[in-house]
Amino acid sequence: MGRPRALNETQVKTWLIRDKINRYRGVLKLHAREKKLKLSQATKLKLLVSRKIASLEVDVKRHREIVNDLRNDSKQHVLRLLDNYRRFYLAFNHLKPHEIYTAIYQDCDLKRRFLDKLYYEKKKKLKLGIELQLEHNILSTKLEEQGECLPNCEQQRLVAELQRSIAKYNIAKDIYSTYWSMLNILRKDALFFDTLLNILKEDQSSQCKVMLKVTVMGQLATENLDDIRQKYKQMSRNVLHNMKIREKMLTTVRCEVKDLWAYAQSLVRVESVHIFAKKKDADVIANKTLESQLVYLENICTEVKDAFLVRSHHDLLLRLENQSEQRKILLGRLDVNLKNRDVLWSKKYQAVQVLENLKHSTKTADQSKINGICDMLEQIRIEKNHEKNFKEQIKSHGELLINIRAALQSINAMLLCVKDGKGATKKVGNKKELVINDKENVEEQDVLAEINGMDTDGTKVIFNYDLNMKLNLSL
Repeated sequence: MGRPRALNETQVKTWLIRDKINRYRGVLKLHAREKKLKLSQATKLKLLVSRKIASLEVDVKRHREIVNDLRNDSKQHVLRLLDNYRRFYLAFNHLKPHEIYTAIYQDCDLKRRFLDKLYYEKKKKLKLGIELQLEHNILSTKLEEQGECLPNCEQQRLVAELQRSIAKYNIAKDIYSTYWSMLNILRKDALFFDTLLNILKEDQSSQCKVMLKVTVMGQLATENLDDIRQKYKQMSRNVLHNMKIREKMLTTVRCEVKDLWAYAQSLVRVESVHIFAKKKDADVIANKTLESQLVYLENICTEVKDAFLVRSHHDLLLRLENQSEQRKILLGRLDVNLKNRDVLWSKKYQAVQVLENLKHSTKTADQSKINGICDMLEQIRIEKNHEKNFKEQIKSHGELLINIRAALQSINAMLLCVKDGKGATKKVGNKKELVINDKENVEEQDVLAEINGMDTDGTKVIFNYDLNMKLNLSL
């Protein structure tokens, strides 16, 4: 009466295990679906970010050219305007732009003063000419009235004075013509300098507009950077939440494995010597198959050891533990690099603010600050390259752990085959029950393998490998 009750208890336990397995299958399907959705969302986000980065790179190149031009105070543009005037070009070629502006203003001021002086002298000469003409008219009338009365000496004196006045008049006329030509030249120069000043004012306004566009683009870039940071923070929070859920599931699975291990220990039976003597021949055949399977298992273990260049299984486990520790170290370095990247982004933001504050100043001391900003951008690029290299190293270590895990799964499958070979030596009367129990155990092992597939850490792979080895050796 005791044996059927035990069978009923085992059947109830197996049915409970099957219900749990069905539940976990649904969880696994949901997990795979969520993984696919996250992967598709990540690819879409990557495409959007790459497009935005390409457009931002073009804008950054254009604005760097503008900043370099402003750093040099747009000297090339000023010299290009002075190409048609060789005298000014040769005189101001070696000067800086603000010195060129001051020299042009000084030259224009000097010529305006000279022009005013000439105007004053012209007025003076005109007054003098008018007075001489009046005296000439008075003298001519006097000569006409007193021509007959005056002696010849007086006539000669008047003729001499007339000739002198005519000579002075001609001299004044020549001086007037020369000053008139000089005035025309000065008018042309004044027009030229007025046009040059207008061009410089237009250039200044265009540069101010360009600087406004640069500030707007910088603000847009910083806003986009803040949005991307918030998205990545949200993604990291989701990943941490999923990892916590995984750890909870793994703890529950480990508890169930411990229960199965206790249940398997309770199912171990001790056969009598008489039955063992009857089935000696069958045991010999089973032992031969078991030996061949063990040889095949040893070959697999040696291949894994050769791949890792170790001598024993203990060294293999130590190597896997070392790789897990290296992975943790690399993750720590990645966190440090991420912190450094955040610090550099903050420095870049401060540098952009400094550049906006210094955009209207033309002092030479500002060039050192701009060079410091360029150095900080170079450091950001170097840190990005370091981060990329660390990600590639983590990816290579992950691929290595996946290969190790595949080898351990093949070892687990071989151990399950060895377990099936031992199960063939049991009683003939209980064949149907044994077949049912074997099918249930195979399904349990498959589900355990699927649950273990959720864990990508090397230490968890080692734990599952040790657990399966203990189960198979005890059975």
